Amino acid sequence: MMMQRSGLAVAALAALIAFAGMLVPSAASAGCINVYVPETTEVNPGTQISIPVTVSDVAQGVWPIYSFELEIEYCTGQDAMLTFTGASNGPMLDAAGWPSLTYFEWRAGGVKLANAGSIPLSGDGVLINLNFTVSAGAQPCDVCDLNIVSMVANDAAQAVDFCTDDGQIYVGADSRTGHIKYRDGDRPVPKVKVRLYADLNGSSYQRTTWTDANGDYHFTCLPKGLANARVVPSKSYDQDVETAVGTADASIILRRTVMNPNANAYFREGATLCGNAQDFEAADTAGDGDISAYDASLLLQFAVLARSHMPAWDGRDWIFCAEDSENMWNEGPTDTTDFTAILIGDVNRNWGRPELGKGVGGSVDVHLARGSVAEDGSVLLPIELGSGSAVSNGVLELRLPAGVNLVRATAGSGAHGALVAANQDGKTVRVAFARAANVENESGLVTLRLRSNSGDVEGAELVSASFEDGQVRGSIGQMNQTNLPASDTLRLMGNRPNPFNPQTSIRFYLPDRVKTSVYIYDQAGHRVRTLVNNEALSGDVSLVWNGTNDSGRSVASGVYYYQVKAGMWSSTAKMTLVK
Repeated sequence: MMMQRSGLAVAALAALIAFAGMLVPSAASAGCINVYVPETTEVNPGTQISIPVTVSDVAQGVWPIYSFELEIEYCTGQDAMLTFTGASNGPMLDAAGWPSLTYFEWRAGGVKLANAGSIPLSGDGVLINLNFTVSAGAQPCDVCDLNIVSMVANDAAQAVDFCTDDGQIYVGADSRTGHIKYRDGDRPVPKVKVRLYADLNGSSYQRTTWTDANGDYHFTCLPKGLANARVVPSKSYDQDVETAVGTADASIILRRTVMNPNANAYFREGATLCGNAQDFEAADTAGDGDISAYDASLLLQFAVLARSHMPAWDGRDWIFCAEDSENMWNEGPTDTTDFTAILIGDVNRNWGRPELGKGVGGSVDVHLARGSVAEDGSVLLPIELGSGSAVSNGVLELRLPAGVNLVRATAGSGAHGALVAANQDGKTVRVAFARAANVENESGLVTLRLRSNSGDVEGAELVSASFEDGQVRGSIGQMNQTNLPASDTLRLMGNRPNPFNPQTSIRFYLPDRVKTSVYIYDQAGHRVRTLVNNEALSGDVSLVWNGTNDSGRSVASGVYYYQVKAGMWSSTAKMTLVK
């Protein structure tokens, strides 16, 4: 009997537990109710928005939901993109006849909400709506996190578990992307500054970005509603210009404009900017709408000076053409995002090709020849090619002794018709030349006219030479240790210092030993001093005059002349005494 009673007691306890299981929710059996806000919500600045808080899987068979408490955070630790303006019941609460929602913002970015009703909630739907104002100063792509911190329902004895999902609110944006490549092929052009201009609600709008190594640029987070947008690329001087623009381009211009009678017609055919003439924009270095030897001469100046801009084009080195237009220069319509780049002066189109850089290719023998003295006392110093060499353009660099200055550079004996440009910076002289045809076989490339305080240029040195924009090196031959031949005439070498006070040194050169006289005259032609009278002198001679007359008295400030008479020669020069 006891065993039977015991069996009945166990059965009753089991039934009670089973009934209790119908009343008390079990997380393991019932799971959780989902509550969430939209994963992403796109908004516009200065607008009013309403964000729904939705629940799902509110199923029968658990404790009914008669009340809930909800905590929301927004823009925590972020700029105040949103301002909370209130909350309201969603359709789910209205259908159940629940009263109006109770809410308060208990701290910046933190809102607590609560409600309760006599009819329990079930099913899926929008529980409540959160209302915000989006800041008028919000920027495209600004983001605000919207987090459900907690939600509880009923009391502790009848608790319901919730699973929450958070969301983000972001300001809507537009984008624009494009590509810039060189004018032939698919070589990308990096480091291009790309500016976007547009109208936005009656005001001007501007953004700037740069092309990457692939020639691509990207404008992201642009405001929506931009009107009359255009993209303007520009590129400033950079080092790779030096390897692409130079004397080889000048030679091409000369060849087409001088040797070919139809060359100018070729350059001008379809010669609108970015039009059909493939080389017009690059060859027109003067920017005057015409191709001539002047454009070639500007390229030579570019080669010998400090890499300045071409004089025209408002200081631009580059032109950018819309890929879908033949007449667009540096600006495109709304639908233009891809551009073709042209480097002014790069007629042979070798920009961006490192394999054509300086020091690549064969070599050409080049050397200094023996100099000569001109009638005016200046020194003519030729630079010549060696045997078997042939070039049409190049850049030469020389180092001159102290006191030697460049007067000018001209085409050499074998380079008639060549354009030549030169520049001196301290002791360094850079010379560029370009010719329509080659200079060949032991011919003179360039002749430098130099003026020396000492009368010679001994010690001048040819440092480097490159041809065809560096594709061919210069193999520099041995130079003469003394670049001047022996002179067969009297040669005055000036007086130093001049002006002077109290004395100056008068120098001249005599090829042979002859009887020589040196006299000082004033401006009226009166002889004031005899330095040498019928003495046998030769070679380099230096005489000092201390500004006194033959009586030993100091003469007045002014202009004086010294006259050297040597055998059959006579020469006079001017000097100034300043006190």
